[in-house]
Amino acid sequence: MKKTLKILVFLCLLGTSQYVYSHGTVIYPPSRIYNCYTNSSPVCEPCGDAVYNWMGVLQPHTNYGNHPAYVPDGQIASGGNGGPADFSCLDALTTDWPATTVNYGYIDVKWKNTAPHLTQYYKVYITQLNWDPTKPLRWNDLIEIGHVGKRPAEPFTTIRSYIPDSYAGKRAALVSVWQRDYTHSHEAFYSVSDIFVSGDVGCNTGDPIDVTFANNTDCTLQYYQNNDLKGSANAGGSYPTNTTVGSEWQARKTSGDLIDSFITACNQTTYSSSGQCDDNGCSDGDAVNVTFTNNTDCALEYYQNNDLKGSANAGGSYATSATVGSQWQARKTSGDELSSFTIVCDQATYNSTGSCNDGTGGCAPAYGPYPNYYMNGDIVSYSGHNYESLSDNLFNVTPGTAAHWWKDLGPCTANINSRVLNQEELSGELNFVAFPNPANDIINLQVFNPQSSSYTITIMTMDGRVLETMKLQVSEGSARVNQSIKLNKLSPGIYFVNVTSGKKTTTKKIIVE
Repeated sequence: MKKTLKILVFLCLLGTSQYVYSHGTVIYPPSRIYNCYTNSSPVCEPCGDAVYNWMGVLQPHTNYGNHPAYVPDGQIASGGNGGPADFSCLDALTTDWPATTVNYGYIDVKWKNTAPHLTQYYKVYITQLNWDPTKPLRWNDLIEIGHVGKRPAEPFTTIRSYIPDSYAGKRAALVSVWQRDYTHSHEAFYSVSDIFVSGDVGCNTGDPIDVTFANNTDCTLQYYQNNDLKGSANAGGSYPTNTTVGSEWQARKTSGDLIDSFITACNQTTYSSSGQCDDNGCSDGDAVNVTFTNNTDCALEYYQNNDLKGSANAGGSYATSATVGSQWQARKTSGDELSSFTIVCDQATYNSTGSCNDGTGGCAPAYGPYPNYYMNGDIVSYSGHNYESLSDNLFNVTPGTAAHWWKDLGPCTANINSRVLNQEELSGELNFVAFPNPANDIINLQVFNPQSSSYTITIMTMDGRVLETMKLQVSEGSARVNQSIKLNKLSPGIYFVNVTSGKKTTTKKIIVE
């Protein structure tokens, strides 16, 4: 199939539903929705036709993986009902959910991704020992037992997890979260698998075991161990083998492309590879036409392997023919990197966003004379310098005239891009600018159009961990408020700043040097 046709189909799907191409669930131990799809039971009847959307338990936006904010306690199995169907049936408080018997120790939790995407992380949790399936499932009741970080787009992913032996003889639930790569989407998928942990001692890693690999795909598969070809199976066939518990295997298409990887587990007599493996799909190295859109406030240059390929002015774009899997960088004309990205299948556009003002040391909000009051740590600008207040309730003292009241932070540059300020100020939507960026010890925020009498500033790591939260009040009628933040507790790196007011949230990336 020609790449141009695939891109047109992709864009048509975008125009109809955001859920058509974004799907996946855990198939081992099977999730509730997958169990209902493959082995219907009375507890599944309230789900109705939702079972045919078994790959759609999701939230389309999680704000950098803030799952509890979008998926409330008691709605974890349904993913907060943010998907294409009504999945609230999955939150039923009952012991009737079919439970898969597993052994304690290592367990390989397997996701089947009907539309693979770049991944930020997968996480697997287990309920606490005293979990009661007739009570709402809560985030604070979960214990993380498995995790993998960034992954390429792949149809199957296995998360090696560990169930403590204290769970032997108990019923539990495994909760698994698939968070897409933040640079592409904040979409996340959720899965709850009911399990019963066997009380038997079970087998140990290295023990002999007989396994039959079933090929439930539409092509011939070859089975490898340690890169050695061991056997093959036609579509619908199987390959039996003698192996050991804990051994690693791969199922590959005859072209050599990986379709599945897995680790044999205790008492595992069969292992199934399923799904479509049509070779008409795209692979690394295939040609694809991509348009890089520059939604920043400065000119960007686009590099591949440190070679300059093209550029785009603010608000413009650069169109190019690239290859799937190729790595690119968007850099400011100063040479500083703004973002890096990898081209994936059917990617027609890539957006670079944010403010990239090249000024070094932007000026803080201007000092206002009496009766303005300043608190210890407040930052203002006056006569081309930034100053920090050294006292609470400081007023009627001009910066620069008394060193014990104001600390001189040095010269500043007041060339914050006025076009950005005007656009954001006039939009009527909650927004803010952060400057200077990159920053050292202090960063200044100008927040436009707060939506309520207060606003909250949250600083987070790249993986969504909250480092600091500040709740601030807004004077009645204010369309713009100023706030300076000390960064001396942050290590050099990239962080995200959220500003929330009312029901609106705006996020920007900051760099601490």
